[in-house]
Amino acid sequence: MTPDEEAIRGHKAAQVLENELVKEAFLETRKQILLAWEQTPARDIEAREWMFKLYQASLKFEEVFKGYVDTGQIAADKLKHKESVFGKLKAMI
Repeated sequence: MTPDEEAIRGHKAAQVLENELVKEAFLETRKQILLAWEQTPARDIEAREWMFKLYQASLKFEEVFKGYVDTGQIAADKLKHKESVFGKLKAMI
């Protein structure tokens, strides 16, 4: 993926993460998983482990988006630096 594509993908991921409905959905999903876990009998180990895995998956899903944002920001910074260097070289010529 080119730096331009990474920067664009990072910007799109940031827009998703900043969306109020998405934030609410992440929180509500985790809340419902934890509530289901609390209501699961202690002897139902399989169900409790499933709830733990669901919770971890919800965290990972958000983490992936945050990784896209970070990678996109790094790519955008590199592009800005590259443009700055080319601008300085052009001015010298």
